[in-house]
Amino acid sequence: MSKRVHFWGHASGLLLTLVVSLAFNARAEEWSFPGARYQAMGGAGVAVVNDGHAPYWNPGALAFEHSEGIELPFSLSAATIGDTLADVDDLADFIDENTFASVLTKIGTGQALTPAELQDTLQVAVGRLPSLGETGEGLMTLPDLGLVIQKNRLVITLRGSGSLGIDPVFDLNNLALSDDATAALQVANAVGAGNDRSLDFTNAGSQSLADSIATAFVDWDQNQAEELIFQAEQTGLNTSAIDVRGLITNIAEDTAGLTAAALSANQSGAFVRGLVTQEVGLAYAHPFFGDRVGLGANLRLIRGISSSQFIRYDDIKSSEDLVHELTDTKSTETSNRVALDLGLLIRPNDRWRLGVTAHNLNSPDFESSEPSDFTLKPQLRAGIALNLRPNWVIAADIDLTENESEAVDGFTSRLFSVGTEYQLGMGEANLALRTGAFTNLASGASESVTVTAGLGFRIWHLELDLAVAASPELAEIESSGTEIPSRLNVSGSIKWVTRF
Repeated sequence: MSKRVHFWGHASGLLLTLVVSLAFNARAEEWSFPGARYQAMGGAGVAVVNDGHAPYWNPGALAFEHSEGIELPFSLSAATIGDTLADVDDLADFIDENTFASVLTKIGTGQALTPAELQDTLQVAVGRLPSLGETGEGLMTLPDLGLVIQKNRLVITLRGSGSLGIDPVFDLNNLALSDDATAALQVANAVGAGNDRSLDFTNAGSQSLADSIATAFVDWDQNQAEELIFQAEQTGLNTSAIDVRGLITNIAEDTAGLTAAALSANQSGAFVRGLVTQEVGLAYAHPFFGDRVGLGANLRLIRGISSSQFIRYDDIKSSEDLVHELTDTKSTETSNRVALDLGLLIRPNDRWRLGVTAHNLNSPDFESSEPSDFTLKPQLRAGIALNLRPNWVIAADIDLTENESEAVDGFTSRLFSVGTEYQLGMGEANLALRTGAFTNLASGASESVTVTAGLGFRIWHLELDLAVAASPELAEIESSGTEIPSRLNVSGSIKWVTRF
């Protein structure tokens, strides 16, 4: 057997073992992009990494490192998934402007509602609260700050990072329009005696909806059912729409059934949840097969601070206040864990590099007050890089796992990244131009491509890197229509490096 066949047999065996062991069951938060160089290249770093960020991107790359230095990297990324912030802001404005707190008090104490108050109640319960229950919507922020100390193949990393999210929820079960001792009184408190509205309806499905409510629930008579639907029409709700009809039927059932709590006890709102980690990592790699294969590991001691609290819909003042809760949570748990990462890098020749990296192989979990512990589940990512010229490289990465967020319920990610770097030598100085893009390939994701760009400047031993990324897709953050890119990333680093 030739040495070339022997080399490829062992290398492909290592790669296959790592992929098969994790690819079908790994779930975790979205892959982040520490290091301005790699963020500028669209997050394509698994095969191209060649500095102190290798412990994160691919520990195996350290097998080919012959430098020492210190780096101070930082980054911040934010993703607004859907129209969560605008929906929250819209709901908060409506509650404030219509003094809805007093209406909730009347509902909770079994007092009769006026027609205007009934309209406001239906507008909240049917028109606004359901927007909080759209799966996979929310806000995520991913801050990252660190210190990297490198001595050839050995790297010590001090890193603080976070995965913080706003996860809106809609309580479909507690929508009764009154809290009283009998179902008949609950209906009477909501709509009074009712009126014959059969000639007043404007929507095609209103009469049939009223008829079905009067038939299905014994405590609703025909006039009361018609009054409920008429007031829903008056507030602008489309009673011909399937989702609106279903919610109004739910409300009628809750009001007549005494099996659910009143709207005043409804638990729609938002979970503000996240995990901030402070870690110390020790990474090392060793070359095999004549410096063609690098296999490395990164062992991390992590102090995790989890935060979780629930904010009910009528306590949310605005989207700005909700964002503030991300860094001012009142319910925290602290725990210490160990995590293990592995990486493999293959260099079949001087132009090509292929890599795969696995994070959090032992699934470290951190205590959280609610709704469950915060687990860093395994992530698997692969990459390829090609040196078109000695000073020009292109690269691509892809998540081999579909990662499900624990901070935002229902949000999954599987990122695909492409990027390039072109270096301009200028004597003792060097200028690197970088650009790239990434997108989410996860099932159900509807995000556009995020474009990235950045540059690096080196003079003697000092290196500076900057990067920005933004999505052309805009997301509303206020009910007034204020918009920002749905994804926005910035990062930078300063480092002192000596190469041998």
